[in-house]
Amino acid sequence: MSRAEELRASMGPYTVQPHRESFYLSAPKDRLTNTATTWSIPIEDGLCLLAALDQLSNPPFRSYVAWEARGRPYNGEVARLYGDYPASVDGVQAVLSGPARPVERVKDGWGWNSIRLGYDAVAPLRVALEGLVQAHQVRKHATAAIRERLGHDAPEAILSCERDPDTAGAVLLHVNSALLAIECRNALKRAGYRVEDADCDPSAPGNYRVRIRILSEAG
Repeated sequence: MSRAEELRASMGPYTVQPHRESFYLSAPKDRLTNTATTWSIPIEDGLCLLAALDQLSNPPFRSYVAWEARGRPYNGEVARLYGDYPASVDGVQAVLSGPARPVERVKDGWGWNSIRLGYDAVAPLRVALEGLVQAHQVRKHATAAIRERLGHDAPEAILSCERDPDTAGAVLLHVNSALLAIECRNALKRAGYRVEDADCDPSAPGNYRVRIRILSEAG
C-alpha cells in the first residue's frame, strides 16, 4: 500500500479538497459540526483528522508544501490565523476555535458539512490536535487502570489530564490518590509510555494528591 493509500485509509470519513492557499475539510454532519465561532469533531476522530492534514503534504496533493515553497502567500480568501489554534475537549468532542469558513450547502438532504481553512492553520492545528489526542489516550489508559483496581468506574479519581505546558510532547495526569497513581503509572508503562514524577506544590489551590508526567515515547 502506498503512503497516499495509507493516509486515505487512516482518514476515515474525512476528506480534503486542496486549493492554492486554503483547503476544504468535509465529513458527515454527525462527525463535523460547527457554530458561528467554533467547529468540532469527536475526539476519537482526532487521528483521522491528523491523517487528513498529512494528506495535504503528500501525493497526490502536496498543495500545502507548494504553498510553503511559494513563500506562504495570502490573498484574503479565508480569515488569517494569528498565534495558536485554540482547542479543548470535553471528554467526547474536540472543539476548535480558530478561523474557519463554513461552506453553505443549498442542496436539500445534503448529509455532509464542510469548512474552509487557510494553510496557515495547518501547523498550529496539528499541534493542538496532537495535544488533545495524546491527553485523551493517556486518560483512557488511566481510566481503565482505575476501573480495574476499584472494580467500577470512578471519573472523579482523575482530577485533570492535559498537555504539559512546560514539557514538549508530555501530558500531566493528576489523580486523587497515591495508590491509584501507582496503578496508572504501571498501566501507562505497560502501554509503552515513559512516566516520571511531576513537581506539585500541595499548598497551591487544586494541586493536592499526586501528579505524574507522561511522555509519548518509551525510553
